[in-house]
Amino acid sequence: MFNKIAGFTLNSSDKNNSFTETYIAQASSSKERLAGKLFILSDIVGNQNDCQKLSAFIISTLDELYYNDEKIILREKLDKIKIENIFESALSKANEKIYQFLEEEKLIDRLENINLFAGVIFNEEVYFSQAGSSQTMVLYKKNKLYEFMPVSSQDEALQKINYREIFSSLVSGNVPPGSFFIVSNEALAEYITTETLKEVICVLPPMSAIFQIKNKLKEINNRVSFAGIIVKNNFGQVDSDSSSTNVVNVQYSEEKTSNILSTAGALSHKKIKTLFTNLFLKLKPKKKDPRIVASPKKNNENNIIKNDKEVKKVKPKVLNLKDKIIFGKKPGLFSSIKKILPISYLKNRDNWHFSGKNFSKKNKAILVIVLLLILTFSINIILSKQKSKKIAKQEQYQEEVSQIEQKQNQIDSYLLYKNEDSAKTLIKESYALIESLNRESKLEEENYNKYISKHQTQLEAVRHATSPNYTEVITLAQDASVASFGLNSEGLIYVSDSKNKKIYLVNIENKNLQSLDIVSDNDLSLKFTLTDRYNNLYFLNNSNFTQLLMPEKTINSLSYELPSDAGEISAASSFLDNFYLFDKDNKQLYKYLKSNSNISFSTNWLNSTSSLDDLDITDIAIDGSIYFLTKNGDVKKFYTGDVSDFKINSVEPNIENAEKLIISGNFLYIFEPQANRLIKYGFTDESPVDRHEAKFISQYEIKNLDNLENIVIAEDNKSAYLLANKKIYLLSLENIE
Repeated sequence: MFNKIAGFTLNSSDKNNSFTETYIAQASSSKERLAGKLFILSDIVGNQNDCQKLSAFIISTLDELYYNDEKIILREKLDKIKIENIFESALSKANEKIYQFLEEEKLIDRLENINLFAGVIFNEEVYFSQAGSSQTMVLYKKNKLYEFMPVSSQDEALQKINYREIFSSLVSGNVPPGSFFIVSNEALAEYITTETLKEVICVLPPMSAIFQIKNKLKEINNRVSFAGIIVKNNFGQVDSDSSSTNVVNVQYSEEKTSNILSTAGALSHKKIKTLFTNLFLKLKPKKKDPRIVASPKKNNENNIIKNDKEVKKVKPKVLNLKDKIIFGKKPGLFSSIKKILPISYLKNRDNWHFSGKNFSKKNKAILVIVLLLILTFSINIILSKQKSKKIAKQEQYQEEVSQIEQKQNQIDSYLLYKNEDSAKTLIKESYALIESLNRESKLEEENYNKYISKHQTQLEAVRHATSPNYTEVITLAQDASVASFGLNSEGLIYVSDSKNKKIYLVNIENKNLQSLDIVSDNDLSLKFTLTDRYNNLYFLNNSNFTQLLMPEKTINSLSYELPSDAGEISAASSFLDNFYLFDKDNKQLYKYLKSNSNISFSTNWLNSTSSLDDLDITDIAIDGSIYFLTKNGDVKKFYTGDVSDFKINSVEPNIENAEKLIISGNFLYIFEPQANRLIKYGFTDESPVDRHEAKFISQYEIKNLDNLENIVIAEDNKSAYLLANKKIYLLSLENIE
């Protein structure tokens, strides 16, 4: 893109008077290449909270409608689709949404005035629509002079706002190369003259110009709101010659900028040139009158003038620096001195003796002063380069700060309207910018702390994190090797111990622990816990199930067979009298039917395994449909063996090691023990068949408890039970919202 764009706002110290805001979109590079840059200025008069709420809604709505338009993607293949048409469509849809918002929030009667501008710059074309008294103009070069051309008219500003159609017309035009498109609220034009704007804008880059204007306005008035956006078209820009007759010509602008940015006491090239000229004029020896006779003490015939007509002009043999200077391309300080001083000449002692006798005092003074000036000039060049680097660094810093503030303001807007997915994306981008900020000076360190503090606040807003209370219920045997952990509908916790071949039953009400021995000569894995419709328990081994009949508490062994090509069974679940075993190696789900004392193979449940290819599946859960949990927290839904559309919200921070998936009522839980957290989602539909989305609700951070192993959720979704360090804990979920 060939455009540089920057904006600023200064809101009134009168907190209830108005709210002014500028917005410059931060779209992806691909979208900006296809659709240009969206920029918005709002200046709304009324209660500040109402104004801020409306401004945020307008900005987020326009940004979403414009950049999410499907026609933007089609522009890459179809050149006939114009930016003008896409923007006009977005404005039309925005009108409806804005009016609906005004009606719902009952703002129409509470607002005193609305001044809005919305524009898109694409290459050299600008498209915009405005309502109210916002000022727009083009600053362009005509015959080497910069001139203003107003675009908005006074008649438009006086027109009454139609709240049903705030953006009623679309204006388009060309911004010539090297020219500026400027937008401001009405107050800015009253306090800053066009000549002053011209001097600043023509000299400095948009970001620096905005910075200078903002500082100037702070000194003028703090009870008036100001806002402005500067867009510069850099395409085809060529430096022009200066003109002495130009009121604001290029030469004057360069000098003024140099004066603003130069170090105090530094010498400019022109000053040095002038200094040299004046110095030589003052120190240059005056021509002797040929009629004057030399002092008799010299006793030199050549120095005596015989008569007025016949005169011999005698020149003493002195070192002429002008003839000895040789200019190189880029000499260093030392090499420059060597070239100025004829080293080979000075090495000869006779020459030194001769120079000492014949150098006049004035010429010696010239030599010393020239050397000092050369040294001063060299130091000045070094300081100027350092100053230039410092200024460039400051400009870059100001641009980064502006981007951070803009992103954080946009995050606030997204959070205000519950658009948390967009907020999360911008939070990551803003954090990357904050971490890249310089922190060398005290002010930079203070800015960093300010932005990182706001980042943490915004991060907490999207994380919805809480630290729940937990209490210890009971302690298991220290040598227990827990294989599975569960909770039945009667409030009985069961734990399998594969090492000691035991099943522990814990009564929650009286905290009574009962241990049941399993008689078997074979090694037992006792992985997973499955149930049937009668609440009997089934623990999976390599070649059989260990069955625990309830409430008799008798233990049996039921055989089953895996397919011949089966791999590792890494997850299992049950639904009614059906058992489902997931083969991690073959990405297949085996369905078994349980009837009486038999467990028989039914079918390969998945019709196609391609949807699970390259996915690291860690657990499954069933509610009629079957859900597969991946290690990174994504969830795939299948119904009757085929994949179904399903969406689950992202969380902050991202899930990296999800281990357990639980469905309880209308809620879905993901357990990530390595991060010590439980994440809760809510289904958008109550019917299991119609569930196509799980929205993030909140997450529990389980602090000060290490080695989390497993978790189960109570049926009322108000509590959970944790297994950690051979102990069972009760976790309160009362404040999940």
